Amino acid sequence: MDKLTTETHGYHLALWTNRIKEFRASVLTLSRWCEQNNIGVKNYYFKTKTGTVTQLTNQLAV
Repeated sequence: MDKLTTETHGYHLALWTNRIKEFRASVLTLSRWCEQNNIGVKNYYFKTKTGTVTQLTNQLAV
């Protein structure tokens, strides 16, 4: 990966790590939390079920 791709990947990884943490810390349902954060529920599931974000999700669950 080139530098820009690596930086972009790192940004998105940090962004979704924070989003996962925020959702888990909230008392809202997933659909309500997604609505308040302008994120589609399908997009949330896609991001948490694919690639590196899946690894992060598993690490956060421990």
